[in-house]
Amino acid sequence: PVTPVEGQRHAVVARVEVELVAVVVAPRREERVASVDEPPQREDRLGEAETQLALGDLCARSHRVFEARRSYVEAQSLYLANMAHSGTVESGIGAANALLRMGSLDVRTGHLSVGQRALDKSLQIYRMFSDRIGEANARNELASMLLRTNQLSAAEQEYGRALSISSENEDHYGTANAQKGLGEVYLLTGRLSDAERAYREALSGYCEVENDLGAANVF
Repeated sequence: PVTPVEGQRHAVVARVEVELVAVVVAPRREERVASVDEPPQREDRLGEAETQLALGDLCARSHRVFEARRSYVEAQSLYLANMAHSGTVESGIGAANALLRMGSLDVRTGHLSVGQRALDKSLQIYRMFSDRIGEANARNELASMLLRTNQLSAAEQEYGRALSISSENEDHYGTANAQKGLGEVYLLTGRLSDAERAYREALSGYCEVENDLGAANVF
């Protein structure tokens, strides 16, 4: 059964879907015939959206989950409003980034079904705007969720896709994340030599981008 909290979270993601469809199919502002009685258009709020996203990241790092999610929800609403106003790809990708963070936060706090839905939606938006790095990040997060629920075959497939995309785009950090995830899958399925190879490649990738925290996690 869906708890009241999960119901609220599903409602937020559903609202994003409705808003996204409305924004994508809506004509750009300059193509509209403005009425003399039409209220003035809202100013570009991209900076406000980016600040809300950064605030959400800060709250998440300090384990203030409720505040983090509230900032992420506000950020995605601002990005979608900005996209309706200006029609920029940057705003659409920003909305996907906010959804990705919401989904990751939900998965980490045990709200797996709504987390997966948000991650799926972020993946859809990244692909809509051909953001390959964003797609790889979303696939890495989806794979981590699948790993948590012991769906090892599906997790391996998603990590593999993320690895392929990250490698093609020379995203060393994303590549290392995917290799580390594959190492965990291999370890759980008894493929110890494959696990060691994947962990060593992840370690090399983390060191290449000088990410000491990532390297420490592998050790």
